[in-house]
Formats: sequence, structure tokens, C-alpha cells
Amino acid sequence: MSELQRIEFLIQRDGEAAARAWVERTLQIYRDAVALGGHASVPPYRPLFDEAIREFESWLAEHPALSSDA
Repeated sequence: MSELQRIEFLIQRDGEAAARAWVERTLQIYRDAVALGGHASVPPYRPLFDEAIREFESWLAEHPALSSDA
């Protein structure tokens, strides 16, 4: 399952704000996992983590947070 499918599921279940918070948290967890040099940084896992990170970054760029000042 792609991360985009997971995000869509979360939006339907919990709403976009909750999904965005999940994406932001999970993106940081994945970045940290790759940087720490554990299993997330070696084949065959590294390409999977890299793709997930790209999908999270892309989704965040396409769905900017709503300003709470509006």
C-alpha cells in the first residue's frame, strides 16, 4: 500500500488535520530511522523508506496547513 493510500484512509476516518499531523510525525520518524543507519538505511528497506519520505513530502507540499489565524 502506498503512503498516499494510507493518508487518504486517515483523511476519511479522522479528517485532514489529523491526517496531516500523522504525516508530519511519521515523516520525521522515517527520516530519523534512515539517518540513524539502522535497518531503514540498508537494502531492501532504504528504497522503501525513501519512497515513503518522498510521498509524505509531496503530499505536505500539495496540502498546505490551514492558518489558524483565518
